[in-house]
Amino acid sequence: MRDISPQAFSALEAAAEAAFIAKLSGLLRDAVPALANESEPAFSAQLKLIVEQARGFGLTSEQEVGSFAVTAGLLGVNFVDQFPGAREILEGVESAYRKAELLEAFTMNLFELLECEE
Repeated sequence: MRDISPQAFSALEAAAEAAFIAKLSGLLRDAVPALANESEPAFSAQLKLIVEQARGFGLTSEQEVGSFAVTAGLLGVNFVDQFPGAREILEGVESAYRKAELLEAFTMNLFELLECEE
């Protein structure tokens, strides 16, 4: 087996992260039409911060981070501070996968409640 230098590993890691951000950007623009015309590179820079925030809550898989990012797209980048229920989910003891499921359900329920009030 061949050794990979730290520099080569860092380059591979950076390339994988850039590809993930690009994929997530497309997903968000499709899932949240209001974001479709957000300008680059500001959008990707904000998305990197959202990914870091998601990882800070233990969400690491593409699906988990994607759920967090879509919630941020729908509710705003400060949703964790603005919605105590979301913070409670993210700081809970559940697995990361379960946190992502609960966050999705929280967001869907919130939008259902808002539709009922209209």
